[in-house]
Amino acid sequence: MAPNKSNNILLLQLLSGVILAYIGFIYLNPDADSFENLALGTQTSSYQAKDLDGTVIHFLHLDSTETNLFDEAVKEILDSAVLILGNSQTHSINQMERDDCNYVELLSKKLGLPVYAFSFPNANLQEHLLTFNYVLTELKVKKLILPVFMDDLREDGIRDAFFSEIYNRQFQIQANQAICKQINSSLGAQKFNEFQKEIGLPTAQERSEAFLNSYLDQHTSIWPKRETMRGNLFNWLYMLRNTAFGIRPGTARHMIAETYQKNFAALNAILDIAKKNKIEVFIYIPPIRSDVNLPYDMNEYSKFQRDLGFLVNKFPNAVLKNFSGIVPGKYWGYKEPTNFIDEREIDYMHFQFAGHQILADSLFQFLNY
Repeated sequence: MAPNKSNNILLLQLLSGVILAYIGFIYLNPDADSFENLALGTQTSSYQAKDLDGTVIHFLHLDSTETNLFDEAVKEILDSAVLILGNSQTHSINQMERDDCNYVELLSKKLGLPVYAFSFPNANLQEHLLTFNYVLTELKVKKLILPVFMDDLREDGIRDAFFSEIYNRQFQIQANQAICKQINSSLGAQKFNEFQKEIGLPTAQERSEAFLNSYLDQHTSIWPKRETMRGNLFNWLYMLRNTAFGIRPGTARHMIAETYQKNFAALNAILDIAKKNKIEVFIYIPPIRSDVNLPYDMNEYSKFQRDLGFLVNKFPNAVLKNFSGIVPGKYWGYKEPTNFIDEREIDYMHFQFAGHQILADSLFQFLNY
């Protein structure tokens, strides 16, 4: 084959690859939405609660920005506060309208006390344990409100995407429970790996990659979005998997025994630390859409409720309430499909403003039992 023809073919292949990559980027990255909120869809909005003065009292990350906001918000608080931990149900409102807010803000106004909340999508109890201990270093807590979601008992570990400042501060839980030591070890291991990278001399490849990344970040609009694109790619693959295996929101997903036990160990540690600090703990089984079949194996769901009740009964500072059926079906919505077949799917996790009102009223009564 002639050299010129061979070069032309190579050039054509290169251009085709660039064009396909660009088309793929546009398809997988239509906007700048954060990957962590992809599961919410367009019908559900995130909302961070504020106090009567308009100060944010609700935080969605433990990164440098939000830890600084939290530190600033609590530095002059002398009274004991109410702490709320949760997942995306806490900070999400379906079909949100003007002046809507979430149950954290509603409850804060009802109580007339300092209230602070931390919520992360799919937050597991290990992450709640870490958050609880971080807050205790900054604020005196009188009451802890903690929803325990069966769904999130399948989640494991501490995600650096939501706890970056905890890693940066080399934070350690000051408690002796085995699960606390495991969490401390994972936090320390990541920091050690980062330290090892810092003290090591960069290789030629690492210097080249750093230069190219810096150049492309400054001179292109595509390269800075590569993390979002990667997230969108994972979301596309997730939808492809669901389509191939017929998985829908109502499909029962089984517990993972080891992860289930680790999360219950974390809850036990939360209750024990709260007891030592004379903190009242109000645990509730959260609302779930009950006008359709639940997405659980019912034997596992019954076991979960028994296990939770048994654990809470061991601690005189803790009480448990089942709020699973308090929000009527009409206040729940739908969301974008998680497969390529359906036009929409039932949302089992997030409800409208009316649902937040019902939950705020129920929690107010719960705290004043």
